[in-house]
Amino acid sequence: EGSPISGRMAKDTRIELPVDVAITPGGDLLVVEQGNRRLRALVSSAEVPPEPTERNVAIYQPAGPARALPPPVTGPLMAEVFAGGGEAGYDGEGGLRLEAVFSGPRGIGVDGAGRVLIADTGNHRVRRIELDGRVWTVAGDGTAGFGGDGTSATAAQLSRPHHVVVDEWGSLYIADAGNFRVRRVGSDGLIQTLVGGNAPGSTGDGGPAISALLTEPVAIALDRSGRVYVVDAPGHRVRRIDLDGIISTVAGSGIKGALGDGGLGSEAAVGFPQRAVVDAAGDLLISQLQGGVVRRLRGDGIIELAAGSADQSAPAEGAAASVGIEAPIGLAADAAGGYYVVASGSGTITEIRAGAARVIAGDPGGSGQPGGRALEIPLFTAIDMAIAGDGTIYLLEARGIVWRLTPEGQSRAVESLANSVSEDGSASSRNSDASPRPIPEPSENESAIVKSVTLALDLDDGQRPVDPSLEFHPGERVNISVDFEDIVDNTRLGIRWFAGDREIGRFLTDPVTGTAVSTYGFWFFLPDEAAEGRWNVEVLVGTQAVIRADFVVVEGPIRIDRGST
Repeated sequence: EGSPISGRMAKDTRIELPVDVAITPGGDLLVVEQGNRRLRALVSSAEVPPEPTERNVAIYQPAGPARALPPPVTGPLMAEVFAGGGEAGYDGEGGLRLEAVFSGPRGIGVDGAGRVLIADTGNHRVRRIELDGRVWTVAGDGTAGFGGDGTSATAAQLSRPHHVVVDEWGSLYIADAGNFRVRRVGSDGLIQTLVGGNAPGSTGDGGPAISALLTEPVAIALDRSGRVYVVDAPGHRVRRIDLDGIISTVAGSGIKGALGDGGLGSEAAVGFPQRAVVDAAGDLLISQLQGGVVRRLRGDGIIELAAGSADQSAPAEGAAASVGIEAPIGLAADAAGGYYVVASGSGTITEIRAGAARVIAGDPGGSGQPGGRALEIPLFTAIDMAIAGDGTIYLLEARGIVWRLTPEGQSRAVESLANSVSEDGSASSRNSDASPRPIPEPSENESAIVKSVTLALDLDDGQRPVDPSLEFHPGERVNISVDFEDIVDNTRLGIRWFAGDREIGRFLTDPVTGTAVSTYGFWFFLPDEAAEGRWNVEVLVGTQAVIRADFVVVEGPIRIDRGST
């Protein structure tokens, strides 16, 4: 119980996971607080320290290690809009993700629980999409400025946050570009400055990070030991904070250009670096606008070209060192040695593996729609990406849209023999010992475009949603309203639903008559003993899953009692 904030009476203070204590010569008690990775002092009441200020709370705390790298992307990708609608502004706090409005967001991340975080740059906030689909601010009060170190992150001021990353222990790091700082939000919800000060600059190498200056930090990366890398774009440098809190420059000499390959990274020209990520081999990959390249900083400090060329008219696919990557920004790596670059100039994602580059998403001349193949969709304002632990790609567009990219016909181990769908649409178990089998291949003749999917507590007579919700209680009916376009004759439409990753049931219509636009309503009952947690529904065209909607099951009363009808 109690508050985690310093400066209060010890008996009213919450200390998370104390693991050791010591007494100073002056009689103060020192406590090692593992939960928040800090050393706290219990002093006599006559010596209570002043309220936290920028400097007296900015004691370096080691970062947690980077989370494990995700698996590689496999197969063609399907794209669906995950959050936002493309308009600029601020709206949707506490609402559903598709109703959220962002303002010029620049960065995206995913935490260990699978929650998506967005650096909502124009709104001076960091916002998080919870597993129930609702959007909440986790840092920044919406006013541009600097303030609030040592207090709740949601009451603090940020200025144009550009990037976010979450370590293995759940701490959030924010590239607070307009404040020339990197700031950290601990598990206690308190924010503090990790590096940077009140003015732009590039000083401080060899000293404590809290005394160093940054020009404009635009991105952050972590390695497996917990070292923090700061990408300072107009400073033309990447700097590293070691475990002892000392900062140094590891790439970039402070001058523009893309020179120095084969030499020390700190002596090379790294013009306008944008993102950094540690790959499976432990090397640091850096995307930079100048030269349109990705550079690799090896463990021995030598920098080299990884991908891209100065010729922006070069083909987008082929040998990694000779392809054209137009304005590379977003960067991510996987556990199999591959990495991915968001070419913001062309609105594409390039995958680079074993020295070869291929485009896996985006087509500047494409006419694809949400629910279709990612390679056919124009992504003109694509800027950043993050990959969740299950391999799902989240792609951020600066116009305020988050896309979710998943493999086409994503293989899941499903118990299609163990579950049957009764006439009322609910799931019933028929053979709990049945072996899983893969999803059957779709028919070539079945086709439709999914324009929107809405989950709700009820449907009206036109199959439109009533009381949209992403939260349901055991025993309730989950209603799904789906807008289809361009339905081909004799196409079957339907749904299947999962508790976690386990398929519970599925339903397919008989072949339908083709139509340009149509709304269908589907539904199923949750069992009275439905497991709490993450569930999801996939919309089927034939036997092909084309889009997914997540929801959560939580304990609660049945709000609309239909019996079994």
